Amino acid sequence: MKFWQLILLVFALQGCVNLPKCAPISNGASSSLAKIIVYRERKLMGFGATQGVGLNECLLGTLRNGGYLVYSVPPGSHNVLLFNDVGQKIYVLPIEANAGEEHYVRYYSNIDGVVFIGSTTTATGSQGLAPVSKKQAISELEKLKNL
Repeated sequence: MKFWQLILLVFALQGCVNLPKCAPISNGASSSLAKIIVYRERKLMGFGATQGVGLNECLLGTLRNGGYLVYSVPPGSHNVLLFNDVGQKIYVLPIEANAGEEHYVRYYSNIDGVVFIGSTTTATGSQGLAPVSKKQAISELEKLKNL
């Protein structure tokens, strides 16, 4: 019985990212800030997984399948971060933001290979963040929901 309780505890804690939440930026007019929009297309692969997305060492939020996050930042250099289930940084995308600009960032995940060992199948893959053009992002964002 204790074995199953341990398994349930592991699954319950799996999605926790223990990072400070980013403080909202409310000072200054919107034209003096830049926007960073991070989105994830709706896909079958990894549909139930969520990804922690951060900015400069703090957590912006959790990116779900088919969702997006919008964040306003002051001009300057910023790092958009991707975290795994236990809060480790797995990808860093540097962005140079200027006032009034919008930066579109797409989360991606790929299956790089499949290994068969007896009756067990294991897939290996990669995930990260990629900047995309406004035109491409707008067409993909129309299908998503704001989280």
